[in-house]
Amino acid sequence: MEASQHRYFLISAEDLSGISPAAISQLRTKLERFDVRVIATLRNQVDYLESLYNETGKMFCREDRPAFIERALGTMESILDFNLLHANWSNAFGAANLRFLVFENLKGDLFGNFCETSGIAAVIDIPDYRKSSMNLSTSAAFLEANRLFSNAAAPWTSMETYNDELVDVLNTAALE
Repeated sequence: MEASQHRYFLISAEDLSGISPAAISQLRTKLERFDVRVIATLRNQVDYLESLYNETGKMFCREDRPAFIERALGTMESILDFNLLHANWSNAFGAANLRFLVFENLKGDLFGNFCETSGIAAVIDIPDYRKSSMNLSTSAAFLEANRLFSNAAAPWTSMETYNDELVDVLNTAALE
């Protein structure tokens, strides 16, 4: 970025939501010569935790829902406490430079809403992604079955062999 002649940059990463106040301060220091605007999407905390739990089911997590939620509540305060999240980012970049979007109000169009909020939509033609590219979640029933099979069948060997191994587990369960 330092060597670039461009005036605008877009830095986006889901992991930025959980960084520490010290890391936010370091980010501010690195970006001090730039005019920084922060746009964050906030999601109902219960729905967010449920989504994270379901994501872990795709990654062979054997932790049950109550254990996951207890661990998350103990380690994710900077994400789940919206007042703390606001304070951490506004202390570094100023409250006037923060914009928050409410996930539940976006109706599946995170990209379009982000482009409108950031001002990108006024500068370039943005395709209409509304609804067609929604990030649809895997069903909770499938994810729970996956978690149960993971617990019953020892760790999957690898992502590459996961489907074959899952079929073997299902076939074995069907024969019992």
